Amino acid sequence: SNTFTAPVTGKYLLGFEMRLDNIDASTTSYSFYLVTSNRTYTYIFDPDVGNDRLYYTPSHSILADMDANDTAKMQYYVNAGAAQAMIVNQTYFYGYLVA
Repeated sequence: SNTFTAPVTGKYLLGFEMRLDNIDASTTSYSFYLVTSNRTYTYIFDPDVGNDRLYYTPSHSILADMDANDTAKMQYYVNAGAAQAMIVNQTYFYGYLVA
């Protein structure tokens, strides 16, 4: 499944590391979302460094308060410009109980 489900109530470390290839400099920004049952956490990446990028690996982590059976998932959105970047198989989404 592409969704993490909390087995018990507690605080969870949720995060991602995403490998993007072939990023076009004309892309305005990418928005990455960690969407939980209670809240959405946002990370924004501006790829414009003056030229196209062969690859980039954005990552982000948060500490989320979750109840049993709450869910979390990863989403991303290309805000404007070329949407040619590819997500490759070196992409990870994780969640685990810390307290």
